[in-house]
Amino acid sequence: MTPANSACDIICRYPTASGKSIIYLLPAVERDNLILVVSPLCSLILDQVGQLNSNTAGHRVGYNLSSSAETSREEEDAFSLDEYDWTLDGGDPAAPAPQHSSWRQIIATASAGVCVQRSRVLFCTPEKLACEHFQQKLHNLHQRRRFAYFVVDECHLLIDQGYSFRQDYLKVGWLRTAFAQTRILCFSATCGAYVTTSLTSLLSLRAVHIFEMDAVKRNVHFSVHYVSKRVKLCPCGLRNCTWSIQSTVTDKNIVKTAKMWGPGGALVLANGRSDVEKLCAFMQKTLPDRTIEFYHGMLQDSARTKIQDNFLRGAIDILVATAASFGTGVNMPLVEQVIVVGMPMSIQTVVQIIGRGGRNGQQYRVDFFAKEGDMVKNNIMFVQENKDKSNCSRAHIQHYVQQKNNLEIVERVLYNTENKEDCQLNTVLHGANAVRQVLNVPFASLSQMKTMNMKVRRIDRAKWDSVIRTWYLPPLASNAGVARTWGVSTTGALRAPHTHADPCQKCRNCQRHCQTPRPPIVRDAVVIP
Repeated sequence: MTPANSACDIICRYPTASGKSIIYLLPAVERDNLILVVSPLCSLILDQVGQLNSNTAGHRVGYNLSSSAETSREEEDAFSLDEYDWTLDGGDPAAPAPQHSSWRQIIATASAGVCVQRSRVLFCTPEKLACEHFQQKLHNLHQRRRFAYFVVDECHLLIDQGYSFRQDYLKVGWLRTAFAQTRILCFSATCGAYVTTSLTSLLSLRAVHIFEMDAVKRNVHFSVHYVSKRVKLCPCGLRNCTWSIQSTVTDKNIVKTAKMWGPGGALVLANGRSDVEKLCAFMQKTLPDRTIEFYHGMLQDSARTKIQDNFLRGAIDILVATAASFGTGVNMPLVEQVIVVGMPMSIQTVVQIIGRGGRNGQQYRVDFFAKEGDMVKNNIMFVQENKDKSNCSRAHIQHYVQQKNNLEIVERVLYNTENKEDCQLNTVLHGANAVRQVLNVPFASLSQMKTMNMKVRRIDRAKWDSVIRTWYLPPLASNAGVARTWGVSTTGALRAPHTHADPCQKCRNCQRHCQTPRPPIVRDAVVIP
């Protein structure tokens, strides 16, 4: 609990399912704190509020102030701080709170009617925070009882989405302007150097302490099923896999992969709402004995709440959802199979998706079903979003470079799958924090550089960026000759992924190259230094 109890702003990059929420929730309950949590997804807020209130013996501590709040009464209750609320246990409101060592002691204390009634954790979305009326309510509340600290959960989305389609994310810095003395705590599983620097600037963080934990995936079995014009049948090596260039979103391989798991055990993700509804209808027809539902952002709030609750408790066998609307940060202890149809644009999204299963430490599988056309669409979308960067600010240019880095790491994962090279899982985990290496190539040396460039794999070749007008090596590229001769900086740029000399033994590439078959749980996955 050191981060939340310290006297500084923090950025915490811990892997998925490592207990980031408890770092800021437990001190709030222990010390009778009032805190505000800005969270990107309504589904995540619903999950966190439900779990928090279920662990305080019936005393309400968490309040959902997002657009999915059940009634306006919820917001009224959250902002009502009459004297009865603060002295319910008959003690002095200014007295120090008793110290607890675990949630069990907190529950016992709450049962006795002590301490927890004065704790209050408010959850809202960035869109809600941007409303002037809501901001005024926060001001009034702060004057009556000061916020202990603010929390920005899944903070990488402020940068990933704030510069594109969720402009309200860039307004979260209002918290520092309005409450200059209140600390800000940022949490994410995919918060690399670029995101850390951008957050520090956007939120005006002071005396930032960065906490990091190695990204270790001991219990995931990772497979990418990828086909292209060159490889028309899936090269994964699984005996029953028939994924091909003609396959669609309603392919039987997806159904076969999902149907073998128990209640609440399979989560199927797609990129668009139409694909989600089409795939759900197909699976309901193919598997009539299973309970299958779909989830996306256009459903009514009440419907989304009901579907999420049913899936988390196992009343729904298979849930088909859009990757952007469901799953990030949500505790899904029953999920043992995650299926992704299509390929995300960002390697950060891939890392987040991998973390959506195995929350109880059980072995679980992650299967991506992708085609060359998915990356063509991703590249078209990237070009359209960045077609005019000539007069953009430095922050927008940096965001463009980060987006391109993320897209190129996804391309590397698919290249490794197609050519059966390098560990897929370690490429993903390393790539989440890798950056490009800028090259300084004089015009007189251009011919020599191109000659050296053609001697390495296509995925490792230097490229020309027409937007910022420079040559560079993509993240994780193994092109030592070019890097040594013209590289400007090598810090973080050329972390080569673990190869089959040090396999994770959990992805299809590593299992294919192992000399002798071994159980997939013997060796750990890569630990990022």
